[in-house]
Amino acid sequence: MLNKYITILTMCSLILVDIIALTLFCKPIKKGTEVVLRFNLAYDKPDPYFLRASEQSFLYEIKHKKIETIYFDCSSNAGISKSISNTKKQFIHKEIERLQFTNDTAVVLKIQLDEHNTYGDFVWLVNEANIFEYRRYAWIGNTFYMLPNNPPIDKNENYSKNITKGIGLSL
Repeated sequence: MLNKYITILTMCSLILVDIIALTLFCKPIKKGTEVVLRFNLAYDKPDPYFLRASEQSFLYEIKHKKIETIYFDCSSNAGISKSISNTKKQFIHKEIERLQFTNDTAVVLKIQLDEHNTYGDFVWLVNEANIFEYRRYAWIGNTFYMLPNNPPIDKNENYSKNITKGIGLSL
């Protein structure tokens, strides 16, 4: 009978030691930070002065840019295997990354969705735009457009002095 109590006490002490070790050495998992995204709703009517954000003004803005189209048909409902779906998502991720890091403002990334895509696919695209800090993207019809940010300007360098030196003007 005494052996039974000793084994129960040793098991309880081992459990307590494990609990104390877990509380001392394991850090709590931090929850992800919540981010609030603000969306501007497009003006539905034609705007002849292009002053408001509308489908017409956006399409006019990208009219002379090169448009790279990617068909985002990697949903399991479309009958595509999981590996091809993941490869296509990685490709879209790399294109979003490449355009943003090169600051190629002459190109617009057009991601065409179809009837098999889900709301989760749309949220994934918005998250990608948020991760790579895109400031301009649009959802028109079943198409998601992404416009890369302008290249950063070095505020320490005076461009006007460099330009005028080359043509012989003094400031």
